[in-house]
Amino acid sequence: MAKRPRLKGAGLYHHIYNRGNDRHPIFKEYSDYERYLKYLFNYGRKYKIDIIAYALMQWHLHLFIFDHLGKVSKFINVLHDQYAQIFNKVYGRVGHVFEGRFKNKVVDANNYGIWLSRYIHRQPVEANLVSSPEDYEWTSYLVYIGKKRNILLKPDVILDQFGNNRASSYNKYKKFVEGDNVGPIDWREVELSSQPIIGDEKFVEEVHLKFGKESFEEIIIKDPLGLVSSRLNVSVDVLKHPNGNVLRGVRRHAIVILGKEFDFGVRKIARIFNVSPSLVTYILKK
Repeated sequence: MAKRPRLKGAGLYHHIYNRGNDRHPIFKEYSDYERYLKYLFNYGRKYKIDIIAYALMQWHLHLFIFDHLGKVSKFINVLHDQYAQIFNKVYGRVGHVFEGRFKNKVVDANNYGIWLSRYIHRQPVEANLVSSPEDYEWTSYLVYIGKKRNILLKPDVILDQFGNNRASSYNKYKKFVEGDNVGPIDWREVELSSQPIIGDEKFVEEVHLKFGKESFEEIIIKDPLGLVSSRLNVSVDVLKHPNGNVLRGVRRHAIVILGKEFDFGVRKIARIFNVSPSLVTYILKK
């Protein structure tokens, strides 16, 4: 049984978060953080994703992004696959770097965006790594308070809510983040909940009307082989034991459906079709 996350659509803001697999660190050295940020902004440009805010912690990460084209899944999968390949090569390890599929929530940036940015920028403080968020290097906070420049970061949607004068908005944002008001919701509870959209009733309704309510519900797939065999009009036996190039091509199509449309992991697909993970990886990267 697997779930198909469908939190995507052009013109949506997302809170994305993930942690290391088996409680292992995602970042070990200074160069790891730098490499991740390089890939983050490079693939952001490629897939038309605006990076609003970020926090890279040793064991987990948070991103606040705007998805222009509905490519959030492709963006994160490519970003994390690329990072994981180099991470494993550098440290002589194998296996997953990140814990399962990434998690994401669609967020109303106008009413909840500032609170999400505060939550993200306070991650190192809440982890007792620093006493002030500006003392931690691997978040976007220094850009938000005018102490660092990054032309690739897009903080205006947040800073504009603190006034049109940028110097003034830097100071107001700093007071906001370092103040005691935690906002209208508990972001930790939100992360653990099944609630896919963070916003008031009007915002949720608008998103449902634009994209369809079913697009933001998780679909339970109890029989993945049955699903793809029905779609491709072939038997399950053919998919598991294809004979000849034509039927092997059908199996490749089935693997692509489960991997790219339904976000199944490589190892899970390999078990379903009784093939090697390397073959699945090769097919999904073509």
